[in-house]
Amino acid sequence: MITHLAYVPIFTCAVFLVGDCDHIEAMDAIYALEGKKTRCELTDGPLGSVRSVGGDVFCYIKDLEAGSVMFHELTHVACSIMEIHGIPLCTETEEVMAYLVGWLKINVMDPIYEKREALLS
Repeated sequence: MITHLAYVPIFTCAVFLVGDCDHIEAMDAIYALEGKKTRCELTDGPLGSVRSVGGDVFCYIKDLEAGSVMFHELTHVACSIMEIHGIPLCTETEEVMAYLVGWLKINVMDPIYEKREALLS
């Protein structure tokens, strides 16, 4: 199992990603997060799922080997962050969405793959 926690400063929220495990293990990792005992019910999606709880966003990806799945789920993370902050998805907010997805790629996706590569070598 690989975990990663990133704080999104502009949106004052956290994104916690858990991968290479099943959804039960992911919920257990979220529950133990920083001793806060955060409860987050994740569905057993075929590839992963995203939930927002208390202004933070939790993402589970069953198999981190599939980069397209991670990018797909991180797009859902970006949509969840925008929804939490009342930012509608429309032409006027397209730049916000593009910036947020890029930020998530650099601060969540890239570190996850670095951790995964280190574990596999």
